[in-house]
Amino acid sequence: MKESTMYNMCKVVRWVSLLMVAIFVVKGCRPTDVSLLEEGKNFEKKGKYIEAEEEYSASAALGNAEAMRKLGDLNKMRVYNSISQITSSLSLENLPDDSSWYDMRLSKAKVEATRAKHFYDKMQKAGCTSQIQSSLTQLAKCEAEIAGTESRIGAAKAKAEEEAERRAEEARRNSPEYCIDNNIELSPAALKEVVRAITFSSRTGNKIYDREENIRNHNRFMNKTIIVRGSIREVGTTFFTGEVKLIVDVPEATISALFEGMSQEEAMELKVGESITFEGQITNRAVLSTFAMDQCRLK
Repeated sequence: MKESTMYNMCKVVRWVSLLMVAIFVVKGCRPTDVSLLEEGKNFEKKGKYIEAEEEYSASAALGNAEAMRKLGDLNKMRVYNSISQITSSLSLENLPDDSSWYDMRLSKAKVEATRAKHFYDKMQKAGCTSQIQSSLTQLAKCEAEIAGTESRIGAAKAKAEEEAERRAEEARRNSPEYCIDNNIELSPAALKEVVRAITFSSRTGNKIYDREENIRNHNRFMNKTIIVRGSIREVGTTFFTGEVKLIVDVPEATISALFEGMSQEEAMELKVGESITFEGQITNRAVLSTFAMDQCRLK
């Protein structure tokens, strides 16, 4: 009885073992590289590209050629994403001053394209040519997109540099110093800067600092000869010497302009409200106007 029981148990164990082997074979226990490849595909379907890349990389390390193609395709997809980010966030006709972000994205796209080509090359060396031509064609399009975008960014940079130079030149030409040095009429911006400096008043509470700042600003244009345009508010003469003095309105200021060489007969021809252009020297003569100009003459 005991022997029979032992025999039957052995038969059961043997059949169970055979059944497990059969199930193992029927279910198809895939090689590790294939399993990793399939796991990567599942992650990719879910949009989990980082996890998919990890699985593909592990499969490719075991020599799976399709995993190499998948890695190439992932990098190719990133090239498109990088180029898309550049073109969608930027009007290349209006490149911002800081274009480093676009350079970084373009550099990243180049690296991704190189990586894609690397994996396609490895795939071909592994002897697998399935779908490789389609991937290589798409990669060529990516590289063309990179070259085109790089060219457009280069052109936009050149245009931005030209615009920056134009603005710098415009600012230079609008400076009081440029107008004074070139003996031309102060532009509105230049006149505004002159008025700002002449009327500057520092009030920090530090009297020593305030005094030095006031002197520095006030002396910036003191005794400089400028040319300005304005409208006559008043025509008169000085109290003691009888010299012709005009009160002239200019943008944001009034000027007490002393015309030492003008005769009263000439002054009688001037009309209040008339627009004049005149040249004179900025002085510290005490006046009720915004500032004073002496040795003036009409232009």
